Amino acid sequence: MHKLEITLKQHTPIIHFQHDQDGATLRASEVKPKLDRFLIENAIDDDFEYLKKFLVGYNANNEDAILEKYNNGFKALNYKVRITSSNRNQNVILKYEQRKNKDGIKKWYSYWEKSGKRLIDFPLILSNMGGKDNKDELFNLSLYDGDIIIRFLIPDGELYDYFVDWIDLFFASNNFGQRSTKGFGSFSVTKIKYNDGKITKVNFPVKDLPKGTPFMKIDLTDMTERQKQFCLFQTIDFYWKCLKSGVNFTRNGEFPDRYIKSFLWIYLDRNGKTWEKRFIKEQFNLKTGNELPENPNPKSFARALLGCPDKFEYKNMGKVVEVSHNEDDVEKKIARIPSPIIFKPIFTDDVVRVYILFDYSAQESLININNKSFKFTCGKKTETLDVDPNAIDYETLIQEYHDFLSDTIAKSYFTHDEDDENYQQFIEDYNLDNTHWFIPMDFNWNNILGSEKWVKLDKTN
Repeated sequence: MHKLEITLKQHTPIIHFQHDQDGATLRASEVKPKLDRFLIENAIDDDFEYLKKFLVGYNANNEDAILEKYNNGFKALNYKVRITSSNRNQNVILKYEQRKNKDGIKKWYSYWEKSGKRLIDFPLILSNMGGKDNKDELFNLSLYDGDIIIRFLIPDGELYDYFVDWIDLFFASNNFGQRSTKGFGSFSVTKIKYNDGKITKVNFPVKDLPKGTPFMKIDLTDMTERQKQFCLFQTIDFYWKCLKSGVNFTRNGEFPDRYIKSFLWIYLDRNGKTWEKRFIKEQFNLKTGNELPENPNPKSFARALLGCPDKFEYKNMGKVVEVSHNEDDVEKKIARIPSPIIFKPIFTDDVVRVYILFDYSAQESLININNKSFKFTCGKKTETLDVDPNAIDYETLIQEYHDFLSDTIAKSYFTHDEDDENYQQFIEDYNLDNTHWFIPMDFNWNNILGSEKWVKLDKTN
């Protein structure tokens, strides 16, 4: 039996229902399936004849049974994993308050802090939205400030070697728990203890990421741990909203600088396509009268390529549009499409780098299905629209998005030409050149451009 022990550093909190209990951290039941899939896709040849000796329960006498399970998706590798943790960070990130909702019903809500009578929500936590009847139903954030130890018991020496070669990149490429694609549940390997007792310190494997991986660099000096986490996820939230949905806090045109067009729409339009938003509004009588003229480009369910929700809510009209794959065969039906863009935050002292990674598996699954039609249902009416898996090239999308951020956000912060001395001082202070792009760090949704600090966007070499 071969033993491998790794030490993890937790960079961002996990959204956890049992946040206040010891052991509220990584779960082996989530780590093992992800790790199995990662090793098979990246290290081990995904071929039954080669892979079978590593599978749980395999022996020469039951090969036919294991082959049948393998063809039905069973690819569990034969090893055991145990996760333990030391100190738990007692600094509670979310607080709770009971108050009446808009219907006058008392509900429990989570919040980060108060601003007068207003509760400031922690960004991107959807599970607590709308309030809960009982406080115990709310999720909080579990963040360990000590070591997290994972011990593997691996019967096969060849499989052990795969672990040694790939385990640090596995944790560098994956997050865990709810909203993991948005940066929650980020861990990295700091030490590896091998079968012979030798211990090696490990740095984050930037060199093993795809060349040119984009990342955000955020300086969080002089902030508390709570403030660092809030600012980090506030920045990710801003980045994601500007990319997928756009932001509009103009208050009927009173503050024109508080509007940023969705770059996804711009990207599609540049490439002779458009998305489904206008289609949905027209089909279900959801138009507000402020819409732009009809886009003549062919439409598809394009937002699904950045993650497909099960519904769109139009709260100002009190309507909900349900979204589902237009497929009767349960085994072929796509329940959800995860986001292919993964934010991977890594803290080094007071600086966090948020690597922007791409998972193409969702796009590949859409390409391979025959029925690319999705249903939109509101009340008794249902309409359908296809998704075009090839409508987006993710790397190009992000590259052009960063150019867009430079032109729309950083430059528009200055009211004068680029020759203005204030702009030139800004460039000099941040040691910038034309290969870097920026978004505001300490923005708020009421004043998007009211920032004095900026986030640096760059690429790995």
